[in-house]
Amino acid sequence: MQKAPSYIYPFREAPGANAWSESAWNDAIAAYQEERYHDALRSFLCMLDADRVPEGSLVGKEIHLEHGSVRMRVKVSEDSFSLEVPFLRIPEGGRAVAMMRKVMNLTNDLAMSRFLLRGEKDIYIVHRDEIAGVHPAKLRGVFLSVCTVADTYDDLFEDKFGAERVEALDVETWDAATLAKSHGALATIVSEGLAFCDLFEAKQNLGYAYNSLQYTFERITWTLWPQGVLRSKISETRRMLNDSSKGGAQRIELGKKALREIVGSSPEELGKSLYEARFILSQQDPVDFEKYQSVLEGPRDLMAQLRNSRDYDYACFVGSHSIYEDLADNHMPDEVVKIYVDALKEAGGKPVSEASAVLLQAISEVEALTVASEGTKEDEVQENIRQMQEAQQVRESA
Repeated sequence: MQKAPSYIYPFREAPGANAWSESAWNDAIAAYQEERYHDALRSFLCMLDADRVPEGSLVGKEIHLEHGSVRMRVKVSEDSFSLEVPFLRIPEGGRAVAMMRKVMNLTNDLAMSRFLLRGEKDIYIVHRDEIAGVHPAKLRGVFLSVCTVADTYDDLFEDKFGAERVEALDVETWDAATLAKSHGALATIVSEGLAFCDLFEAKQNLGYAYNSLQYTFERITWTLWPQGVLRSKISETRRMLNDSSKGGAQRIELGKKALREIVGSSPEELGKSLYEARFILSQQDPVDFEKYQSVLEGPRDLMAQLRNSRDYDYACFVGSHSIYEDLADNHMPDEVVKIYVDALKEAGGKPVSEASAVLLQAISEVEALTVASEGTKEDEVQENIRQMQEAQQVRESA
């Protein structure tokens, strides 16, 4: 490649990127530690979506929360709490057996929740607990697993097995002009990604060819933030690419096939996966920024070595891949996002020798950056879980 990939402005921000209220989380922790369990639950639910939480006591109330294409029903009594998600209706014929096998394989992905069959066909995801079990850190794990499983696999199983949703949500789809632009952006991203893949395959470097496919899916995610079937297919293909039971060449061919199928869809078909919806949890992972900085030495040193040996194609790819992976998968501080996005814009379309220098400078700048923080939310969550476990042990020994 003679020029770096173009930079395409994202069509939307990461869904649920701001789905965290620090004050509500702190209120929930404090209330739980004081054994005000209903207050703790209220604060936690307000952290997810304060607009949906009614005033007054929650006892006897049913609260509806939405995440993507999924509606959750929260029910509260004096001594218990339950979460129910209407999932899918079992299809007819042989597809029913195939789908139920897949559903059972998802059981381990549901933290402290389970699938429940209602009537003959309707599958629900259910979590029930005593009111003293509503520790915010525990609830976060429950909601995160339920949201991830339900919002990913409802679309995928509807597409694969013809299953119907038990309860469908209305979503706001993008207009025709935006869909046409997004389809063009998708075509550009796939074309540039496959060009990297072809380059590395021609040089018999399957490791880089494999990474170029992961990189392409990361760019699609960052640029479009697709939902529905497309998001599910991207997640499924990225898992397949990490499946070591398959040979490297086989994974590369399957990844290229998946990209061609995605880009071969019409704007109308693509539009089924591009819509606006409410999200109560972020689709990105929280980041311990200091730990993140400590691993930047790897891509930074590799890029420097590649540039010194005039392997500018490789250096440009390493920088671009590293940055897009971090932007797509992780909830980065705003300062980091700005540095990376500015670098991608500046590097886009430039000769790879110049572009790789720009990307290397950005990674080095982030590595040296100081971000004011009193610890990450994820560290706090883990500490809360530890405290919850200790409190549980004390109660059981009393």
